[in-house]
Formats: sequence, C-alpha cells, structure tokens
Amino acid sequence: MSKQNYLPSIDPSSIIWDKAIYEDNRLEYGSILLSLSKLMDEMETFTFLLSEELKEEMISNFPANLCEGLEGDLWAIVHQLYDFLSKIGSNDFTKNQDEDLESFPNQIKGHFNERTSSEVNYLLNYYHTDDTENKIYFSFEKLWNETNELVTKSKNDKKHSCIIVDRENNFQDFIDSYVPKFEHKEKHDISVYGNKEAWKNKDVENEFISQLSCLLDDGSKSPQEILDERYDKFFGNLSYYGYDTCNKVYVVFRISGAGTNIYHAHDEYDINVIPQEVKNHFGVFKYD
Repeated sequence: MSKQNYLPSIDPSSIIWDKAIYEDNRLEYGSILLSLSKLMDEMETFTFLLSEELKEEMISNFPANLCEGLEGDLWAIVHQLYDFLSKIGSNDFTKNQDEDLESFPNQIKGHFNERTSSEVNYLLNYYHTDDTENKIYFSFEKLWNETNELVTKSKNDKKHSCIIVDRENNFQDFIDSYVPKFEHKEKHDISVYGNKEAWKNKDVENEFISQLSCLLDDGSKSPQEILDERYDKFFGNLSYYGYDTCNKVYVVFRISGAGTNIYHAHDEYDINVIPQEVKNHFGVFKYD
C-alpha cells in the first residue's frame, strides 16, 4: 500500500501534555520528543486524519514553556513540531458526537480542555463508525499499554491498528511497508525497438513499448535511486515520475500489482504527457 492510501492520526496527548505527569517524567517525555521527530521526518508529506480544530488545539496547547530548559536536538524538535503541525495536510471528516463512546487506552485525558475533548471524541467516533481499513493511529510507549491496538467501544467494540513509534520495529516496519521498490519487467529491456528513435518513427497501428534507459551501464543512477528521488505524488493509474539526468528523460514508475509497493518503469519520450507540476519540480520542460 502506498502512503497516499493511509489515513494517519497522532495521539493528541503526545503533544498536549499533562504538566504534572511531565514534571515527574522528564526523561520519558524527552524520549517522546525524539520519537516525534522521527515520525515527523518520515511523515511530513502525509495527509493526516485530523480536523483543523484539533490541529489548532495541538499547536496552542503544546507546553513549549516546559521545554525552555531543553538544549540542542530536543529544543530544535520543539521548533520542528510547530513547523510540522502548521504544514501538514489535514483530512477533515464528518463530526458526530457520541457521549457513550469509550476508548482503550482512554484517549480523552483529564487534562484536556473542553474543545480538545470534543475534537478527540469526534475523531474517535469517526474511527468507530467509518469502515475504511487504512486508518492508523500513532502513539508512544509512555502513553500506551502493551498492545498495538486502539479499541473503541459504544454498542459494540472495534479494534484499530496502532503503531507505537518508540516500540521496537513498529515504526520501521510501517515505513518499510510503503517505501516503493523497483523490480524490472523484461518488456522494458534496452532495445533498438524501444528507444527514443524508435518512438519517433513508431507505427501508430502497433503498440510501442518503451525501454528503460537507466539500465545501461553508463553512469546512470539506478532505477531504484531515480524512484527514491521521484516527485512524490501519484498520478493516473498509480504512477510516479522521476527524471533520469544521465539519459535526459523522464521515467514513469507504474505499480506492478494492487496493494503492493513494487514498481516497474520505462522511459517516457512524450514530454507533453508529463504533468506540469512534475516538470516544475525537476525544472525540465522540453527534451533536446
């Protein structure tokens, strides 16, 4: 599954701290900050399942004053957090209140104000009533129990996937699950029948199958390197675009199967089909 298909949420209590608990657990909260930084580094391009109102509550109620004595990397993370919250996309949702809804571990904390509590209730109710399978909740050891689940309970119980960022391998396994991986398909082998000259002279009556020029041992970056440096947005039928600077051609990466993170690739010789925002990103607007 690609990251565009995930709907992540962050445990609000990882940002809106209980000040009394913080005072007795400074080291643990320092660890939460370090783990938050890891999450922010990897997920700054995700669209979060988060109302604008709850995002405002997180920004307003993060206790930066408690962090003023922190130094170096920890204090830098405070600035990173504000920047992250101000920039991340939010995927708003229908808000319905359920006063009887419970969560385990309890996500509506006693130190939350009324607005925060209401917004968290809306979020939990959406988790409970929406059947989308790709919602994923992020929290931290200090704030969780021994499970990797968020349970919501009203008239029935529902279990939701939770990743504990600082629990061994949880987060890294998640990251690995959406990092695109290249696998070559033979039909895009280097060939005089699939190169740029062949494309220019192709017979419109016959299908043209483009080669993948970066397979040449000519100093090109590998297909995986080009995929890693892609313009990070899906287009059309689950495609990414990269640019091969050695062969001066755009490369299309197409998903090899639904629900996978495996991609095959080929050159795209028609500059006119490259999305404008991709051309803007790479600064290449025409071919030689």
